Amino acid sequence: MTRRSHLAAIGLLAACAGAPTNSPATGAGNADAATAAVGRTTTRLRNGATLVVQRVPGRPQAVLQVGVAAGAVLFAPGAAELAVHVVAEAGDAANSRPSLRRRIEQLGGLLQVHVGPLTCWLDIRVAADAWPAAAKAVGEALAAAPPTRAEFERVRRDVVAARTAALTDDPAGGMARLLLLGESGGDRYVRALADRDASEVTTFLARGWRPELTTVVLAAAAEPAAALAELDAEAGASIGAWRAATPPTPMALIDRRFDSGLWWSPATAPAAAAAPCQLAVVMPLPDPAEPRAADEILALGCLTLEGVGGRLERVFADRGLGQVRWQATTVATADATALVLRTEAPGEQVATIWRALAAARASLQSVQPSRSEIDLARVRAPLLARLQLLDDGVRARRLRSDDPSMDAIDRRLAELATAGPEALREGVDRLLARPFACIAVGGAIASDVPDVHAFQPTPTAPSAPPAAATPSPSPTPAATAAAPAAPATASAAARPQPWLEQAAAAAGGAAALRRLDGWRSRAETRAEAAPALLDEQEWRRDGALTRTRTVLGESLQTKLAGDGGTERLGAVARQLDAAAIATARRELRRHPLALLAAHVRGELAFRTVTTGEAADRRLAVLETNDGGFERLRMHIDVESGLVRAVESWETMPDGSVVHLHEAWQDYRPVGVLRAPFHRLTTRDDGVQRAATAWTAWTPVFADPAK
Repeated sequence: MTRRSHLAAIGLLAACAGAPTNSPATGAGNADAATAAVGRTTTRLRNGATLVVQRVPGRPQAVLQVGVAAGAVLFAPGAAELAVHVVAEAGDAANSRPSLRRRIEQLGGLLQVHVGPLTCWLDIRVAADAWPAAAKAVGEALAAAPPTRAEFERVRRDVVAARTAALTDDPAGGMARLLLLGESGGDRYVRALADRDASEVTTFLARGWRPELTTVVLAAAAEPAAALAELDAEAGASIGAWRAATPPTPMALIDRRFDSGLWWSPATAPAAAAAPCQLAVVMPLPDPAEPRAADEILALGCLTLEGVGGRLERVFADRGLGQVRWQATTVATADATALVLRTEAPGEQVATIWRALAAARASLQSVQPSRSEIDLARVRAPLLARLQLLDDGVRARRLRSDDPSMDAIDRRLAELATAGPEALREGVDRLLARPFACIAVGGAIASDVPDVHAFQPTPTAPSAPPAAATPSPSPTPAATAAAPAAPATASAAARPQPWLEQAAAAAGGAAALRRLDGWRSRAETRAEAAPALLDEQEWRRDGALTRTRTVLGESLQTKLAGDGGTERLGAVARQLDAAAIATARRELRRHPLALLAAHVRGELAFRTVTTGEAADRRLAVLETNDGGFERLRMHIDVESGLVRAVESWETMPDGSVVHLHEAWQDYRPVGVLRAPFHRLTTRDDGVQRAATAWTAWTPVFADPAK
């Protein structure tokens, strides 16, 4: 993300979180401090949320919108989208609370969800007299306890299925929307949604969905004072009664931007050069409230005239592409709208079309628009400017800005009508500084076009091993734990590579893992019928360990170095034997990031055991007996690439076999890596269970020069 984008995001968050001026103690006093604008009234609710009311007498429908400054650029990919859907879709069957969507539908209304880079919105349309009931439903949904894990997983499954279907049905249109969100691939986007854990979304809701970051917009026949009294009532579940559950905590911005260029999603199977490709040219429109937005809109009209006429059509004709016909549409997020020109063309022409598009844009600077071009564009410019406002929900959201009208656009267009062509120079420069992308779906990526971005529109998973090479189902652990693994042939060794590469990429990349030299951590472990154990440790790849485990006020200190190790409890110390030292080190080397780091350094080789379904996930199971492990299996989620479980078997001196199953979840960013912060350890198929939750996990990297 550019510095300018970071500042814009921070500025929006600061504006939404700023303390209200003359903020009264109650909603009644707040009505006196309300500021009136043309057709609207702006004030604050008791909880700090901004309220904008537009009175529209005689309107049969009311629009109620709730937006938060907690968009896709915050926290983790997919978290914002899942959070807004949890608010809209999650219910509580145990307490007979239906979801917000269900309650709005029972009122005969419609609920839509909008996600943008900076904000997320609930958009509700109900009958004119039903908005108080809708507002109460929203207040209860905002104040509701976090959903159960099962309810969250249902919402996540539905969102992933809907987004996958949308990308499958209309790849080019879906990809255009993702570019506006700063995404770089449909496959990566859907994987990020599927990977988000309930705890991550709960954290996002607690930090981002807060009253002081919220704007409530009501467009209805109600008087502003009556609307304020209803929304800010002290009794009942009004939106004004909603309170944040935790103190304010900042969330990190993630690097997301609309990258210009040619984005190409090639066909999954070889295609003839003349096979048709879908093409979509994506051009974000300026916000009408931006200074000189009219200049840029007029320049865009000179370029496209919405695909029919204009500089674009003439350049295409000059380059022998006169048969290309564009259809103009729009695609929108909560924060931005783009003009999208769509067409179909043979795959062999995509590179030529991309060059023609770039040449048409550049020509606006080398040969400034003529008076006739400007006059033609000026006729269409008011409509082009209003493409963002065709939906009444978008119009309502714009009420929160300082100037929601189009008057400034119309006045500036009138000025440009009498000015010379040179007056449009600024508009052209602003237009060419804005991101510009072309999406191609189908065919094969041309080798003669530099810097093509590969963009996979729909979720894919690495294919399973060929049927002839698929291993038999895994035998029961107890019966075969001590048996030697089958020798890995060259072809067998290659089979797990796609999953291992995917897992390394999901964890932060092979380069970072290769340098991972250890970590420092703090965690709490709980088991049934046992007191909580606090575990603080510092671990290094060479086997050095300093660990303190505290139970009921007593601390057990362990130090390992080289071939020796000691344990100390108070004043009593003892030397550890080789078996105890090896057991302690194997526990740490079973960590998913330690296993992946060992693999990328060439210290561990895996073979594929099987692939299959577990709950709602598809897993690839890989096995190794390298690196001192008697037998170890790693379960990789083929959708997200994350390691979900590690199994190991060890033969004890008495000949018995111990089986450990460690389930890993709650992956969080830690610098350049992503590490799991929760582990459920099951010993011998449920004889013992223990849950470990990390409160801190900091990686330590080796000096790259060594």
